[in-house]
Amino acid sequence: MLKIEILRNYLYSILSIFAQYLYPIIILPYVLSIFDPNLFGLINYYENLSRYLLTLALFGIPQYAIREISKSNMSNKLKKFRQLFTLHFISTLLFLIIYIVFVIFFLPKDFYNIKLIVIGALIILSNLLLIEWFFIGTEKFKFLSYRLIFSRLVLIVVVFSFVKDVDDLELFFLTNLIFNLLIGFFSIKELFKDENFIFRFDFDFIDHIYPCVNIFLIAFFIQVYTVLDVVILGFFATASQVGLYTLASKIIKIPIALFSALTPVLMPKISKSFKRNNVSKINILINSSITFSVLFSIPIMTLIIIYSDYIILIFSNEKFLDASLYLQILSPLVLIISLGNILVMQFMMSINKEKELVSIFFFTALISIILTLILVPELKALGTVLTLLIVECIVLVLAIIKSKKYLQNLQLDFKLFLSAFIISIILGLLFSYIKSLIYYELFFSLILIFLFLISYIFILFLLNKHKLENNLNTLKSMNE
Repeated sequence: MLKIEILRNYLYSILSIFAQYLYPIIILPYVLSIFDPNLFGLINYYENLSRYLLTLALFGIPQYAIREISKSNMSNKLKKFRQLFTLHFISTLLFLIIYIVFVIFFLPKDFYNIKLIVIGALIILSNLLLIEWFFIGTEKFKFLSYRLIFSRLVLIVVVFSFVKDVDDLELFFLTNLIFNLLIGFFSIKELFKDENFIFRFDFDFIDHIYPCVNIFLIAFFIQVYTVLDVVILGFFATASQVGLYTLASKIIKIPIALFSALTPVLMPKISKSFKRNNVSKINILINSSITFSVLFSIPIMTLIIIYSDYIILIFSNEKFLDASLYLQILSPLVLIISLGNILVMQFMMSINKEKELVSIFFFTALISIILTLILVPELKALGTVLTLLIVECIVLVLAIIKSKKYLQNLQLDFKLFLSAFIISIILGLLFSYIKSLIYYELFFSLILIFLFLISYIFILFLLNKHKLENNLNTLKSMNE
């Protein structure tokens, strides 16, 4: 299974995820003490709009590039980089034009803000500097981690130093652009450390378009219900409703990102194993990834359901307490999306099954649009929450059906999973009772959450010691 190298890269990936999501953990409570749900919703509307078009402007290049670059020698890596960057440049200009057309003709009047519009356009343009796909393909996880940590620290200093009141709304949104520029600066600097690297456009990218189109379509359909949902909600609800929904969705993405940290580490490994027809290694990699996600998703789901109001208060204040219901409803996504990412991003994308994934995400995007038009006009943010949950469940079911024929020898320990579920339920009932005996206080809330997780890990290991040790031994004994 995983060698020391994979474990080290995973730790660097975890470090990157930690730095990425430590930022909102630190910043959100401060920012939400300044901005009310209405202003927070306005910022997130533009953030999601620019992120949606930014993601599409990537044109499916990151996932395709990681797979292709990881299989190439150094000279071919640099050649493919130039070709893919040129394609990226053209697609970015195209989607920048689409953004401008949208804000001129289709932007809801309640969300009009010329400064945010301009910053959003610059964020899309700065998309050109986001070339971590090259460094993931060359497995430079150490560089990626240090670069991200430094950039996030700079942003934390900027926010606490300059964002002081509601008049700093645009400045806070500007930090997204500052972050991209910092990331771009270090990326370009690292690229030019290679004496063989020469920057120039290479328009010989025709062979890359077709596979990128398939991945682009997947990204396009996924973004319909994961990012565009906020933009659509803005047509039917107030900025306050947008703010409550985005807070809940941002919080739920923190644990999901932790489990997704394996994806950039395992994609090159699975891709290489597939090229060598090493089916047994692929099965072991996927089995371990699923086991890890299930064992740690279950207690986090339980925690979110029990302490949703406390979690909202940890990140914000009483003005945002209505988001606690949305957070509870979204809690199953910790497990659902983690498993979906394993089957889709780690496995099927790595073995070149983009065509099958396009059909999955086209169908789910269509279902998302139908459910949105039915639920959101009446239920507003709650309709968006229910739509996202239903659609992600459909994605997971279809991913299981599609991947099953390629993972026939996958052996999962369902007794171990059941054990984790029962332990979480029992601890959940116990800690729910403890919660009913005390009033909310930040320090005690954090202590209770910490004790819950420690108790879960201790009991799980105590009851399943041999199984867990066998899994760890398999990891250590895995050869490249």
